[in-house]
Amino acid sequence: MTPAARIAAAIELLAAIEGAPRKPADAVANDFFRNRRFIGSGDRRAISERTWGVIRARRRLDWWLQQAGARTNPRLLVAAQLLLTGWSLDGVAQSFSGGQFGPTHLSQAEKAMLGGLETHTLDHPAMPELGVAASARPLRRRSGRGDGGDGRAGAARPAGEHPEGQP
Repeated sequence: MTPAARIAAAIELLAAIEGAPRKPADAVANDFFRNRRFIGSGDRRAISERTWGVIRARRRLDWWLQQAGARTNPRLLVAAQLLLTGWSLDGVAQSFSGGQFGPTHLSQAEKAMLGGLETHTLDHPAMPELGVAASARPLRRRSGRGDGGDGRAGAARPAGEHPEGQP
């Protein structure tokens, strides 16, 4: 598959996952790939990584798209994820070229909206702490008693947070 075809497949898989809200995402992905046996293992891995990357960053991507005044859809989510993870707008536009098996051309409105995201990363200081940025902070296990210092076995806490009275 071409890189553009992989992006189109990721958009299609994301749309399938959103279209089946009561079904686990991994089950939808399994069905998606089972029905497309022509997709090789390397392509499946690339499509899955792109799709799960969008799902993991969904709240942050939604925030960015809201700031740009866009309504979220799988196509814009994938394009925004590409831009916010280091792609240039020209690179995204080339991948959305409308070629065989690739996603259709970006509209002028989509290009204008996505252009505002080009120089940013997924995280932004203005993101609401409790809504978006807090959910993106890495978790780590605490050593010692094995309970994170708060009595809960195996408790994970956002990196940098300590139980009361501990540095």
